[in-house]
Amino acid sequence: MSQIVTIFQNIRETETPFHRSVKCVLDRIKSGSSKELVQRIRKETDKANRNELKKELPAVCFSGQFNKRNDSAIIEHSGFICLDFDGYATKKEMKAERDRLTKDRYVYAVFTSPSGNGLKALVRVPEEPDNHTNYFNALEKHFNSENFDKTCKNISRVCYESYDPLIFINESSELWTSVVERDYVEVEVKRDAPTIPITDDNKVVEILVKWWTKKYGMVEGERNA
Repeated sequence: MSQIVTIFQNIRETETPFHRSVKCVLDRIKSGSSKELVQRIRKETDKANRNELKKELPAVCFSGQFNKRNDSAIIEHSGFICLDFDGYATKKEMKAERDRLTKDRYVYAVFTSPSGNGLKALVRVPEEPDNHTNYFNALEKHFNSENFDKTCKNISRVCYESYDPLIFINESSELWTSVVERDYVEVEVKRDAPTIPITDDNKVVEILVKWWTKKYGMVEGERNA
């Protein structure tokens, strides 16, 4: 496992990456490299102002080495996936979730988000960029949390650098290997009526004749496909 991740100066910077070990990044979170800014964010009561302040934080792509901040620019997968849990109604609920995550044998690290109202969790996965989303889908089902952020599945997803002196790290965490293929929605097609509005009269007749022939003009033994 390479365990090398990518850091950008902030969310606005997408072309100049710095590559560091995941240990280095987690040490920065624990020691408080961005402590002053994170504390300002957590004290800010206006959400719009908080979001603007976050844009000044270093932006981490935990899932690999990238030439730039784009899914297609990955050089090598780090073997990590970063999950986001947020939207807790109370601090008590967030603490209960944190306790649950720290007891999960697949969780490598857990720390509080920059806002102070959410959690970030790192999980070890095989270094397979093509399967990254499928591992994400499987982990969503595994954790089964209403606070799981489903939008964080792309491989170059950014995690703002946070501050958490009580960060949880389990270097002996197990490797997650299960996948869930991307979900799809089965659409029921109503075959008894055209689904596209046609304004040309001749075209309407042509479609109706084909529809009638297909539905009622079949020879014995055929089935309606």
